[in-house]
Amino acid sequence: MKSLYGLVDNQWREVDRMWRETRRDLRLHIMDTYRQHFGDRPWSLAGLQGSSGTQIFGGIATRLERFKAESKATAKNSLNGIYKNGILRYAWVLDQTTPPSYQVRVPYRMRLFEAGVIQVYSGEEAVRKWADRWDSWVDAYQGSLINNLRLGAINESNMQSSADEVDVTRAGSPMADLLEALRRIFESEAISAISAAEDIVGTVNDGAMAEEIWQTVHDGDVCDICEPYDGFSADEIPDDIPAHPNCRCYWRIVPVAWAELLRSGGVDDRQLAIEMDARGLVPNSMAIRDERGNVVAYTIVDFMDWVGNAFPSIVGK
Repeated sequence: MKSLYGLVDNQWREVDRMWRETRRDLRLHIMDTYRQHFGDRPWSLAGLQGSSGTQIFGGIATRLERFKAESKATAKNSLNGIYKNGILRYAWVLDQTTPPSYQVRVPYRMRLFEAGVIQVYSGEEAVRKWADRWDSWVDAYQGSLINNLRLGAINESNMQSSADEVDVTRAGSPMADLLEALRRIFESEAISAISAAEDIVGTVNDGAMAEEIWQTVHDGDVCDICEPYDGFSADEIPDDIPAHPNCRCYWRIVPVAWAELLRSGGVDDRQLAIEMDARGLVPNSMAIRDERGNVVAYTIVDFMDWVGNAFPSIVGK
């Protein structure tokens, strides 16, 4: 999960970069138009009702429409990549926690690295929901920015303070930063993609000696909604992940014996399970124990080595 969350962060950086470039472009557009129409004079509301207003507001709309289209396409491709990477990593985890005799199946093996739209986001309704929220936040920012520029004109703002409105404007309210709102949408969809990847790997490998459980992050910020679900399997829980906005839980494939240890109800059992997990010693068929039952050695195949052996033709792409 750390590697998948790292992938989410890396993919998000591209949207972040696009917004920073758009924001710079908006500032330059406002300053250039202001200089062209008003020179060193403060601008006025009457001035915005003519060609200067048409030029400024039209340019803002054009730039934000371009950002909407390009950032949504980038986010969609990133979510697709997160989903497919999640399939590979969950298959790898399953391969490490089942006997060598079990042949792990990787769904959509031949199509895994194609650029097509993945099933979980292929439905028009699924795409429209997050895309509409994305658009609504950008539109709210645009409306707030234009309104702030008009208010600035009433107060006879200068060129610099007018350009600064690009940075201080919030999307619809004083506390809603546009980039943070888009990040929440992206992260929520990424968690759904990761969960969907685990689900499809579990579905095509339902005969494996492993189980999918609800996993929290085991820190002081776990909420009262998710904490009681920790360690329980999907068929024992009425909710799904994400259970609420900003939920950090995830479905995890684990050996059945370890899942039973985690949720046995015993404080010592649960603590032992968490400690073994933290040390990377979650028991599986490749763990070696001494006569006292202590883990003395274990074998984990490196993820990239595993991918190279399973998919030699695509490594490096």
